Amino acid sequence: MTWADMDPATHPFDPGQALAVVREVVSSSDPAAGGPRGLVSSHSVASGLAERYGSWAFGWYGNVDQNPDSGALVRKPLGGTAGDLDAQARRYTAVLLEWRSWLEELAALFAESAPDGDADAGEEERRRSRERGH
Repeated sequence: MTWADMDPATHPFDPGQALAVVREVVSSSDPAAGGPRGLVSSHSVASGLAERYGSWAFGWYGNVDQNPDSGALVRKPLGGTAGDLDAQARRYTAVLLEWRSWLEELAALFAESAPDGDADAGEEERRRSRERGH
């Protein structure tokens, strides 16, 4: 994915509606089984959220781990009990909200380190901008 896929400025999101959306994704039918899901896989939730919100909402998948030495960006447990769809929805919502918060912090850092808007910025200004992390 590129930053354009992840940039919060171009992907509206209402955190107040997140739990309802995640509940819908978690409780939706599994087409392969023809019935409600029992223990929902992280991949299927990430895919469902990406369908709803855009590819940024898939980005947390692979970036979640409780282990502090894992290097993951989101430190939340995802394990659950089959049949407890509401508890699973709350856990996935917490992960989605933390991921979105991280993206918004990253966007703020990019904005803070961006050049001053001078369209005629020379190579030296572009180099300094890259060094600042833009």
